[in-house]
Amino acid sequence: MFKKPFHVKPRTPLKSSACRRLVQESRDTFPAAWVSVDLKSLGIGESKSDDTTEREATEDGGGDIEDGKDRTSEVAPHMPMPSRLQMAKFVSHIGEKGEIFYDDVGTPVWFKAEIHGDVKTPVLLFPTVYTLWKFPETLPIIWTSSYAIEKLINGADLMIPGLIVPPGGMPDLKRGDIVAVSCPGSPNAQAVGVLTFDTKDVHSVAGAKGKAVLIAHTYKDHLWESGSKEKITEITGEHTTGADDMPGEQPVAESNNHEDTERGEQGDEVTTEEMDALLMVALKQVMATVLDSEHASGLLPLNASTLYSNYMVPNAPRGIALDIKR
Repeated sequence: MFKKPFHVKPRTPLKSSACRRLVQESRDTFPAAWVSVDLKSLGIGESKSDDTTEREATEDGGGDIEDGKDRTSEVAPHMPMPSRLQMAKFVSHIGEKGEIFYDDVGTPVWFKAEIHGDVKTPVLLFPTVYTLWKFPETLPIIWTSSYAIEKLINGADLMIPGLIVPPGGMPDLKRGDIVAVSCPGSPNAQAVGVLTFDTKDVHSVAGAKGKAVLIAHTYKDHLWESGSKEKITEITGEHTTGADDMPGEQPVAESNNHEDTERGEQGDEVTTEEMDALLMVALKQVMATVLDSEHASGLLPLNASTLYSNYMVPNAPRGIALDIKR
C-alpha cells in the first residue's frame, strides 16, 4: 500500500470525541495491546502513573474541561492509541483510500484503509510498525524467513510457501485477521497485513500455493518514512537463528560437537567437514520436530531448496550460520 509515494492531504487535529471513539475501537479490536495499561490502572506492577491518568481521562470524557484544565493536554507517552491525534486522508498509488493518524510528534501510529488485493477488504484499523515496536503484543505474529522479509519490504505480499510453521502448528487465527509478520531472531515486527486463510490445525504448508498475508504496511515503506524513520536491528539472509527464538518453540538441539559450535559463535573459519556436521545436526532437528511421524505425511514430498531455507536454516544450532555451499 505504501511501497510507493502516496498522496496525502494536510493534517488536521481530531476532536476529542473522535479520539475517544478510536481509543475504544482499538480496545475492542486489539485488547492485548491494552493489557499492560489496564494492569497499571489496577496498581499491578507499578503505581498509578500518568498513563493511568490519561486512560481515565479518556474514559471519563477526554477533552472535557474540568477545574479550568483541559485534560486532553495530559497525553501519556505510552498508550497504544493516544487520546490526542492528528488525521490526514490519503490515496495510495493504486487508488486505495484511507486515513493516517499521527501522534503529537508527527509519528504515524495507526491508519485506516481497505486493501485492494485478490479480495477487497472492508475498511480496517491497522497499527503501524512504530506502534508494534512499542506494543509488540498488539497482534499475533506470522513467521517467515529473513529472505521473505526483504521481499515484503520491496512490495510483495507474503506467500504461503514462505511461511515458517512452528512444530506445534500455527496459532488459531481466522481469515481476515490482522497480523504482524516477523522472522525468528528479530525482536520487532517488520510488516502488518491481513491473513487470507484459517490457520487452525495447520502443521505444514508443503505443496500449498497462493498468498498467506496481504501486506498493508512494512518497515522502510513510505509510511514509515513519513515518521521518525526509527531503525531496527535487521536480520539479513546471512544471519540465522534457532527455532528457540520463536515463542512456544521447542529448544533447538545442540550440536554434539561443542568445539564446532563455539568456533562458529566466535566467527572463526569453519571447515567443510565441520559445516557438513552442522548441516546434519540441523537436518536431524527438522526430522525430530517437523518431519516426525505425526506431520511427515503432510509435508512430503519436499524439494531440497524448501527443506534447506524454510526448515534447516531456522533449526541450525544457535549462533551458527549454515552455508550449504561450503
